[in-house]
Amino acid sequence: MSQATNPTETTTTTPLTPHQLLNRLHAAGARLDLTADGHLTLDAPTGTLTPELRAGLKLHKLALVALLRGDPIIPRLPRELEALVRQAQNGQVERKPEGVADVNRYVLAWAAAWALQGDREHVLQRLWDVWRANHPEEAEQAAEKAA
Repeated sequence: MSQATNPTETTTTTPLTPHQLLNRLHAAGARLDLTADGHLTLDAPTGTLTPELRAGLKLHKLALVALLRGDPIIPRLPRELEALVRQAQNGQVERKPEGVADVNRYVLAWAAAWALQGDREHVLQRLWDVWRANHPEEAEQAAEKAA
């Protein structure tokens, strides 16, 4: 026997961005703050944290900390890599480097490292590796132009 679903209940397959997550929490009357030692705290009315919001908090923890700290503006990634990050947010990156279990989380983690001003050269290299694996024709054309 199947269970009936609530037609007014909506589900989202696309993960929320950190800004969307903060907006949703604010709209629900929740408050996300940083402690003095840099940990996130959440004060939310009972029932506010849906599975989608919980997943967003877990996925974007580092980016949320950076946003709440008021870190300086993050330099933009090259447009190809920004597109790759958007694809990863939608779970659409398919080809992965050897040893990577979930390529979409891998891309998002490296994008978070970029946002947190990690070793930028190393971050770019990891993201370009995934981009080349997922765009072999474009990567080959770029290599031919460079030669």
